[in-house]
Amino acid sequence: MTGALELGTTNQKLETKPFGLALANGHRWLIRAADDEAGDCIRRLAQVMQLRDADHGREVLIALRPRHTVPRFDIPDEGPLQCWLPPNLNPAMGVIQMTEVARRISLSDLKHGSLLIHGALARYRGSGIIMAGRGGIGKSTASSRLPEPWHSLSDDTTMVVRDQRGQYWAHPWPTWSRFRDGGPGGTWAVERAVPLRAVFFLGRAPSDRLAPIGTLQATALLVEAQAELAYEASLLKVYDPSAVRALFNDGFRAAVALARAVPAFSLELSLDGRFWELIEEVLGS
Repeated sequence: MTGALELGTTNQKLETKPFGLALANGHRWLIRAADDEAGDCIRRLAQVMQLRDADHGREVLIALRPRHTVPRFDIPDEGPLQCWLPPNLNPAMGVIQMTEVARRISLSDLKHGSLLIHGALARYRGSGIIMAGRGGIGKSTASSRLPEPWHSLSDDTTMVVRDQRGQYWAHPWPTWSRFRDGGPGGTWAVERAVPLRAVFFLGRAPSDRLAPIGTLQATALLVEAQAELAYEASLLKVYDPSAVRALFNDGFRAAVALARAVPAFSLELSLDGRFWELIEEVLGS
């Protein structure tokens, strides 16, 4: 892909203010429309992710191009992240626009030890836990069953970042499938990260059971939890070989580091058990 996006190149005055995304590892992103047509996209994205106006951060420049049928990206090691998006011709394309901009921000952070995981995030007494697993395993159901003082922060996807001290933090991430086919949508407080205490990989069983797993198995499951999201993107006909290479290089290294630093467990769920009590025992130990 050649050429660079430039602000202010349209005949109309840009009125959409840029929005900021601040992560717990200190990285800040400034999401800006490069043309008037992209303004609606970033306003929708900011509403879903509860982002605020901002004036500094690494720029994410977004432009809509009629000749493009799928999103295209330029993600250099430094400088602006540039996004060329297809026009918003129907509701499905609007969802793809938001999904891909958010996903590419997370992919660009892979080299810094971040991961975008197919897993639900919940907070318990100030700490976060992730319930990860393939689609349909029960992440959303488990999230909805958590009683007080538990709080479900996201029920499908979580972004994990590592700060300069080596502490891992978990950010809730939107459930983009809720916007497809006339779904209910929603909003997520993406910037409100919680310290990550443990990761639980879900399965199904007649009774609730929890067991610790080793670093090797946890690494493999974390790689799988990242690959699940890449597969979902391919179903939307968004395929980028460079993103796949990043996932299985930087993403693998990030999974190894996370598996070494944060305890991981297998958690088998029954239909009506009190699985959260097993988690509370682990967190209290």
